[in-house]
Amino acid sequence: MNQRHNANQGLVTGVSMLHESGTGGAPTYGFVHQMPLSTLENVNVLDNFTYMQERVELDVASVGYYRTSLANGVVAELSATAHAGIVQYTFTSGIERHVLVDVSHMLPSSGEAQHSQFYSNGLLARSPDGTQYQGYGVYRGGFSSRESA
Repeated sequence: MNQRHNANQGLVTGVSMLHESGTGGAPTYGFVHQMPLSTLENVNVLDNFTYMQERVELDVASVGYYRTSLANGVVAELSATAHAGIVQYTFTSGIERHVLVDVSHMLPSSGEAQHSQFYSNGLLARSPDGTQYQGYGVYRGGFSSRESA
């Protein structure tokens, strides 16, 4: 059964296939998100208010599927299984195509030393035709780590 949510219920600053919440600690390893963009003009990657987008249609959600349509002409669809996730963006014809991948959003997440987390390094690799990418991040710290800040 699809659930439809009202458009204009907030602005989108990114979508994510992974979000840890409710574990009783800080949001470990941040909130890795990505944002489809139709331009890089006036985008400041350190300020998500410069690229956030309004929803222009009703969101559609069901178990393992989510879709939202953004004011910049991009439709974002996310699907998931128990062990994998996939995101597909459909860009309006004739607009630029960019995907901002923010591997350190919300890091460090807390002012407390035992919760401090840091992006250490990682890798993003893009396919030759630019339609796919994959990668990983390496993080230090967090509430389950013995490292000190």
